[in-house]
Amino acid sequence: MTETHIGTGTEHSKYNVVYEKATPEIYDQWAKDGYNEQAGRFSRGSLKSVSSKCQQHLAHTSLKVVKTLDAGCGTGNVAEVCNEDLANKKCSFRYDWWGLDFSEAMLEVARQKHSLFTNLVQGDLKKTLPYKDDFFDLVVSAGTFLQGHVGSEAVPELCRILKPNGYMIFTVRPQLFQDTREAWFSQLSKGGMTIVGVDMMPYAEGMEAPVISCIKGPMKMTVSNNKGASIYMKAARDLFMGMGSEDLEDGRTAMEAKPPVKELLISGLGQAIPVATATAARVEADGLGRIAKIETCYSVMPSGRSCAQIQVTVERAM
Repeated sequence: MTETHIGTGTEHSKYNVVYEKATPEIYDQWAKDGYNEQAGRFSRGSLKSVSSKCQQHLAHTSLKVVKTLDAGCGTGNVAEVCNEDLANKKCSFRYDWWGLDFSEAMLEVARQKHSLFTNLVQGDLKKTLPYKDDFFDLVVSAGTFLQGHVGSEAVPELCRILKPNGYMIFTVRPQLFQDTREAWFSQLSKGGMTIVGVDMMPYAEGMEAPVISCIKGPMKMTVSNNKGASIYMKAARDLFMGMGSEDLEDGRTAMEAKPPVKELLISGLGQAIPVATATAARVEADGLGRIAKIETCYSVMPSGRSCAQIQVTVERAM
């Protein structure tokens, strides 16, 4: 895939040096030279793609406020687009934005976007991050993981500061991902992450890039009584067996291959409890996995009433 660059053919082409080696000094200068508008326009695809995946994975969250870190936040374009998209949807949560970037001038632009960020910190994703363990509900990043910037070496720290069951959603430039795919998967696995999806989505003008979505802990499958256990059984089979990549007619990859999950948490609420238990039992009967744990509890619904819930942990058969 041909990759496009933000400054090509314009007076800002001098900043294309960042694709070889990015420094805070270069970005400090760029921040004063219209980066916010240039990147907001050129890279809008990546902003919208990350926003779309966030809404997809948080659709059923019980959180009212999602404490979110934008890793490599720049001037705050990701937060702005995510908030705009959320305002156009009927969602039960809001983002609480925290940002980290290695350019102080970029952060200064972000600070001018009043009330957008709760906290902004200058820091380096290649070093220890200034946050406690299990601190964020969500970590996002768009346009940060690319040549000359930072790669999978940032993953361990991002995993450390993410809460259990929290999501990490980020873009990686296609060439970097192709060259270092196994390193990404390895670091995510070591950090206790389960990859939910690797999807080719709009990234910048004239190009797409992988958007990686993962959760800290086992993959979750929330079932309902509107569908039979056979539907969820097929989904569970795909998860435990892994899925191959799918290509479009023009040869582009629409969906990257997904490695098999090691663990699946099947959850059912109220009338969906029999569907959850039937799905787990069928997975075990078919030799795809074994039931490792069964937990029951009462969850508080948005209406305030309590409802019985079951969570069945199934481990993949080795």
